[in-house]
Amino acid sequence: GVRQPGSTIKPLVAYTPAFEMGYTPESKMTDSYIKNGPANVYKGYKGNVTLRYATEISINTVAYKLANKIGGENMVGKLSKMKFSSLAPEDENPIIALGGFTYGTTTVEIASGYASLINQGVYREPSNVRQIKDIVTNEVLYKRDESERKVYDSGASYLMVDTLKGVMKRGSGTLGMPNNYPYVMGKTGT
Repeated sequence: GVRQPGSTIKPLVAYTPAFEMGYTPESKMTDSYIKNGPANVYKGYKGNVTLRYATEISINTVAYKLANKIGGENMVGKLSKMKFSSLAPEDENPIIALGGFTYGTTTVEIASGYASLINQGVYREPSNVRQIKDIVTNEVLYKRDESERKVYDSGASYLMVDTLKGVMKRGSGTLGMPNNYPYVMGKTGT
């Protein structure tokens, strides 16, 4: 079923599209009060921060400001390319950068979005079945569609994956970092 994705959506609709626009993980933005906008989980604001740090500690105001620059149509367009199934016209709104969807997303959709980042910006529809054959005739009854769709620039995807490694090493995901495997990326959220 669909649920609100919380901050796990930030890399897919705010940060990677920002990297496509020329921002880098070291670009700075100001974590500050936004009239009628979101607050952060922590009290107060951090001031000028890098996008890397904002991702690592999941700063809401920075993701929201980026979403305003990217535009709702562009954010929803990325998700549409990855076949997010429950999008609504009202989702063309910067609040989706914080996980505020009209209906929500599924864990499979989020996972396929992250897989697109790892696959250099290329989306492949998720499936557990490659093909189904008749055991007697060996006839292929079903074969998975292996088509691919470019969603993100490969350079922007690389920057996002690299940034997400910091979430696990230094940021809000440190408690989930495995002690026996250092090559992990992730994002905290709902």
